[in-house]
Amino acid sequence: MQLNKLCIYPFARDSFPVIEHMELFSDIFTIDALVSPNGWGLKNTLFEYRNKNLTKFLEVKSSFAEVEADFNTIFVPDFDATERFTDIVIENVSAILSKVCKVIWRARITDGQAKKLITACALAGCELDIKMGAEVPDSSLVLDHDLMDGELYEFGVPIVAVVGSWQNTDKFKVSIALRQKLLENGYRVSQIGSRNYCELLGFHSFPGFMFNAEIGEAMKVLCFNRYVKQILVAEKPDILLITMPGAFESYNAKITNGFGILPYLAFKAVTVDFLLFTLFYSYLGNNYFKVISDSCKYKFGCEVDCFHMANTFIDISASLEKKKVIMSTVSREMAVTMLEKYAEMETPYIPVLNLYEKHCIDELYGIIIQKLSNESAKVII
Repeated sequence: MQLNKLCIYPFARDSFPVIEHMELFSDIFTIDALVSPNGWGLKNTLFEYRNKNLTKFLEVKSSFAEVEADFNTIFVPDFDATERFTDIVIENVSAILSKVCKVIWRARITDGQAKKLITACALAGCELDIKMGAEVPDSSLVLDHDLMDGELYEFGVPIVAVVGSWQNTDKFKVSIALRQKLLENGYRVSQIGSRNYCELLGFHSFPGFMFNAEIGEAMKVLCFNRYVKQILVAEKPDILLITMPGAFESYNAKITNGFGILPYLAFKAVTVDFLLFTLFYSYLGNNYFKVISDSCKYKFGCEVDCFHMANTFIDISASLEKKKVIMSTVSREMAVTMLEKYAEMETPYIPVLNLYEKHCIDELYGIIIQKLSNESAKVII
C-alpha cells in the first residue's frame, strides 16, 4: 500500500498537535509540506518534525508553487473562514490535482462546492475522501438485540474524559499529548477523539449517530454506550480516552453552541473516572474552578480532577457585532502568568496546569495514575 505523503492545506494552529506528536502516526502517513495562506501569520515558520529516528524541519509556505518537497496527498482539515475563501481553497487544490493521487477533505463546504470538488477530482482521476466539517464517520456499530431494554453496560476499564469550556481550548492537543505519555509507559490506549479525521491518526472519531437529529437523545445514550463497548471488546485497552466535541455549556443567551447537550449525553452513556477540563484564558477569582467542578459534578456525575488553561478567549464585542463567535488569543506567556496567580489559590485546590509543557504532562500523568490506582474496582498499574 502506498504511503500517504501529506501536504496540509490550509495549515493553521489547529493542526499543530499533529506535527508535534508525529511519532505517534508515522506508520500511517508522513507530512512533507505545509501551506498556509498569507495573512494567517505562519508563512516561513519552521516546525520540528520527528518521525521515528528522523528529525527534520518543515517550513510553512504560502502556496503550492513554493513547495519543493514531493507529496502525493492533500489533506484539508476543517477551518474557520468565509464561503469565498473556501472557493479559493477548492480552486487551488483543483489546480494541482494532476500532481497528486488523493485529496482528504474534512472542511465545511456547501453542497455546490462539494459537487465542484467531486467533479474536479473525477476529471483528474484523483481519489477523493470527503467528509465535511462536523460530519464524522458513522461507526460500524451493530445494534444489539437488547438495545431497546434501556440498560447500560458497565465497563471494567478506566475512562479519562477531556471536556472544554468551548472549542479552541486545546482539548485535542492535551488528549494527544496524554495518549503519547500513556503509550510511552506501556499502557494499551483506546481513544475517541473530537475531530472528524481521527481515523487518519489511528483512533476513533466521535460517531456520526451522535450528530444525527433524527435519533432521539435516549437512543444516542444507548448507542454511545454500545459503541464504547465494541471498542473495548475489540481493542482490550488498559485505559480509554474520550475527548468531547463542542462546549461544556452555552456561553450566554446569544452564544449558545448546542447548550452542552452532546457532552451531557456522552457522560450519561459512560462512567468517567478522571475529568480533565480545558478553559478559556481568564481570571475570575479563587472560586472559579470550584464553581466549574461543582457544575460538572451535577451535570456529568463527576468532579473536575485537573484544569488546563488555553490562551484563547471569546471576543464578546466582535462576536456580537459580526453575529458569530470570534476567538482572540493572548501569548502563552500571559497564560502562564495567569496560571501562576491561580497556583496561589487557597484550598480547595484543583491542579491547574500548563499542558504545553512536558513536565506538566508528566505531572498530569502522575495525578491520573495515582487516582485510578486508588480505585478499588479499576486498577491500571
